[in-house]
Amino acid sequence: SALAGTLTAAIVWAYGVRTMGRFGGAVAGLVAATTILHVHLSRQGFQNVFDGLFAIVALAALERAWSERRRDLFILAGVALAIAQHFYASAHALPIIVLAWIALRFMLEGRRAAERWRDLAAMAFVFAVAAWPQLTLVLEHPSDWLAPMSRQTPAPPAGKEAESPLAYAMAMLARVRDASLAFVAVDMRGSFTPAAPLLPPLAAAAFVVGLVDVARRWREPLAQLLALWIASVVAIGALSEFTPAGQRYPMAVPAAALVAALGASWLVRAAS
Repeated sequence: SALAGTLTAAIVWAYGVRTMGRFGGAVAGLVAATTILHVHLSRQGFQNVFDGLFAIVALAALERAWSERRRDLFILAGVALAIAQHFYASAHALPIIVLAWIALRFMLEGRRAAERWRDLAAMAFVFAVAAWPQLTLVLEHPSDWLAPMSRQTPAPPAGKEAESPLAYAMAMLARVRDASLAFVAVDMRGSFTPAAPLLPPLAAAAFVVGLVDVARRWREPLAQLLALWIASVVAIGALSEFTPAGQRYPMAVPAAALVAALGASWLVRAAS
């Protein structure tokens, strides 16, 4: 897991350099390498840390493959997506992120996106072959496949929440709020988790600025990818027990680092 954590930070740095330049890459790599949750889980040997590694490999490869029209990177994305399914359950969200991002590209690019169908087919084929044990488990024993997630979902509404849909909705909104603020302000909870937000204060401030930049550039592929990535982790955190449970957030470390780098880069450009 220490090697996985190191590789994650290195790939975040390299991808940051590719998409934001040297300064952005340096900030992204530094944030990823020093995030307390990432360091803690990497040192302790938990498989959660692989979520961040496979997420950055799969999603960065997909974004670069799309922009550069490189089939080898589409295949790499498919392989990383498939291998991730054999690790921690949070990685089951990665194919959903990929499908949502591809759907957005089709909506915005139309015919140009359709020209990539062979590359997408190659990615899907590789994913199906490498993830076949998990896919057969889903088809033949869906309850077993869902068991790790079912055990961690909140209890059904009871008391006032069961009697009032509005009360239940407010309770769920509170969970979404806490899951979102775990990036910058609310302490993470759960076993083997540092009692602190995901990001330290300076990185958290850059992250907030970066979210504004992501919203400003919402039509760009990278901004859409980061938004879907962050939103999926928030959803996982909100739908899990002990919100915000820190063990759900390793997959978000690369995304948080990249968003913080976007924010820092924007601030530097504005000041210069």
